[in-house]
Amino acid sequence: MQPFIHKFETKNAYYIYDVNTNQILKVDRIIYDIVDEAGILPQENIAEKWKDIYSKNETKKALSTIKIYQKKGYFSQNHPSKLFPSARKECLQKLIDSKLKQLILNISERCNLRCKYCVYSGLYPYERTHSNSTMGNTMMLKTISYFLNHSKESKHVDISFYGGEPLTTWNKIKEAIEFIKNRTKHRKVNFHIDTNGTLLTNEKLIFIIKNKILLQISLDGPQLLNDRYRVFPDGTGSFNIIVQNIKRLRKLDKDYYKTYVAFAVTLAPPYELLKVNAFFNTEMFAEHPIAPTFVDSFDTQFFEKFRQDSNDDLLQDIEELKTNYITSRVNGTEPSGLEKGFFERPLIRIHKRKLQPLGEEAPPNGICVPGVQRLFVTAEGKFYPCERVGNAFYLGNVASGLEERKMLNTINHYKEVSTPDCIQCWAVRLCKLCFASARKGNELNLDRKKRNCLIERKNLHEALVTYSKISEQNSHAFDFVKKMIFT
Repeated sequence: MQPFIHKFETKNAYYIYDVNTNQILKVDRIIYDIVDEAGILPQENIAEKWKDIYSKNETKKALSTIKIYQKKGYFSQNHPSKLFPSARKECLQKLIDSKLKQLILNISERCNLRCKYCVYSGLYPYERTHSNSTMGNTMMLKTISYFLNHSKESKHVDISFYGGEPLTTWNKIKEAIEFIKNRTKHRKVNFHIDTNGTLLTNEKLIFIIKNKILLQISLDGPQLLNDRYRVFPDGTGSFNIIVQNIKRLRKLDKDYYKTYVAFAVTLAPPYELLKVNAFFNTEMFAEHPIAPTFVDSFDTQFFEKFRQDSNDDLLQDIEELKTNYITSRVNGTEPSGLEKGFFERPLIRIHKRKLQPLGEEAPPNGICVPGVQRLFVTAEGKFYPCERVGNAFYLGNVASGLEERKMLNTINHYKEVSTPDCIQCWAVRLCKLCFASARKGNELNLDRKKRNCLIERKNLHEALVTYSKISEQNSHAFDFVKKMIFT
């Protein structure tokens, strides 16, 4: 059996990511070439195979060095035998009773826009479509009370208002926040609203600023790009109204705007990433967090209905953004928001990895404890792990509460279908795939997960290369991670 490793290289060096120790080792070219065969083939066979490149003495010396590495625990053939659960049965009830962390209220399925790529547009057969359904006041207050009663041991909690467009039910949001504040005078609560930004009146903005609500505003870049897909029902673009509202917010309280506002950017064909990046580098948007995502390509007729000229420069644009990111981090300067959004999260994950032996159990990718890390509640009061899973992985409802059996079944089913592939996968300790990445419609689908596994491995390979390129040039480039707060 070959060692449990993954090899990659930069322009200047050769590296081996050792899965069992979680270490990244910089090695000589000859070790990089022959390590897979050390301990499997006799030394004579290895020397014969590589004789056109390395002398027998070079091969012998390299094999001796590999043995030294092996004595230190590197290049082991050990693979885990199973995945550990994201929560064990004996701990789960305690988490349910008092340690819930984030509530996401799908307070309304109404939306005043009809974005052409929207997952609720009817172009995604497995998803719901736009409706006028809203969460009743009684249901809303019962849901909030359940969450607050079951999160008393969490140091702080997050409560998010989601839609549809949540601001279509503004009075409900106000009532909810006042209710929560009266119930949590001695607790830290962070409020979030995901909004399309078109309904931000002065009255709403003043309330939002006063309560320090974190706003994530959807905006896809300059007007031509944004208004291609983010439109009202009559086809009118949304850009001018959104930007006017952003300017009004910024004028009302510049400090609030700088600290509490982020932007969600959906990228659809024809992709013009450099134009989008330039737009968010302008003075109004620079330094704000940017969350870029590509239109979901699974289970949709979007790309058939809205055929656009393909942008042959997409990969080139991504490489340019990556080069800019690397240059910024090497020089100790802050990358642009779009560059950070594309490349930074996996690099932070790599930098923060735990340097300890793997053992017999491996992490179950990036799955959460469903309902604990995030509790998504529909307008009808049904519980799901998050907003990304549609009606899959049902966990209970406001009346029954989180049901331990359903939570365990969700975790165990994921582990069961994932284990055979994951325990053989070099990315098992870095992978962040979750329930949403394995969902097709309302079911967990192994083929869907396998397709996303290929994408995740490719992305992690590129992240290891990028991380090493930066570290070669500036060993302190990721010191900023120490100052970050992770919850």
